[in-house]
Parts: sequence; structure tokens; C-alpha cells
Amino acid sequence: LTARNWPCNLECVLCDQIEETATHLCLHCCFAREVWVLIRNWTGQLIPVPGMEEEDVEDWWNKTPAPLSKAQQRSTAAVLMYTALHIWKERNRRVFVGK
Repeated sequence: LTARNWPCNLECVLCDQIEETATHLCLHCCFAREVWVLIRNWTGQLIPVPGMEEEDVEDWWNKTPAPLSKAQQRSTAAVLMYTALHIWKERNRRVFVGK
């Protein structure tokens, strides 16, 4: 939004604590971390909560399913995509709908 000169708040709309980046939004935001805790519990620990040391979404994304079987990798990738998408959709709902 900033690149298009759209007036916006640079802080994360999900936590209002730190400047929003892709890594923060998907991995480090307290809202996202709560979502990942729920996903971890729902998947029986198959998908871990991202650590605060994670510096890049792509690196975390690639290493999370790596030790799993091919079948588990596919289902894990699907859950990762679905979860990240819905974190993004919640962010957009708050930015554009204002809730």
C-alpha cells in the first residue's frame, strides 16, 4: 500500500505492536502465533509453531515438511497454505473492512 501512496498504518493490524512484514505477519505476530498453536494442536504436533528465530517465511515453509513422508508433506503443505492464506485474509479484512 505504501508503494502505491495509499495512506495506511505501517504497524501490523493484527497485533498493533511492530511494523508489518511478511515474516512478522505469517510467523512472528502474536495473532499468527496463536493460530499456529491451534494448528499444531489440531495436527497432533505435525506442524510446529514457528520459532522467533525464523527469519524468512520461505525457509520455514521449506523446512517444516522436509522430514516427513511424501504423503505427510502434501497434507502439511496444504495446511500451511490454507493457514497462511487465512491469516492474510484476516489482515485484509481488518485493513479494508475495518473490523
